[in-house]
Amino acid sequence: MFKVYLRDADKLISEKTLTLDAQAALRAFETLVNRAELDGQNFWAVLSLDGIPLAQHKFDTSPKSAMYFWRGRINHLAQNTALAGHA
Repeated sequence: MFKVYLRDADKLISEKTLTLDAQAALRAFETLVNRAELDGQNFWAVLSLDGIPLAQHKFDTSPKSAMYFWRGRINHLAQNTALAGHA
């Protein structure tokens, strides 16, 4: 099961999506990642599969951070082995 959610500084979860569909999970993650109004704030967008994080986007990190800044790079996630196996 894919889980996509927004987490704040207090680790409270909101805007959660649960799905078995990898493409739906990617779309939900991309929607959260593109929330530019959260830039500079201590929020995370998280994409996980069966409780294991596949990608985490930190809104308060540099766009140069390949590990924590996914805006404009969602297509790289589609190549992830875990996602490809659920396509």
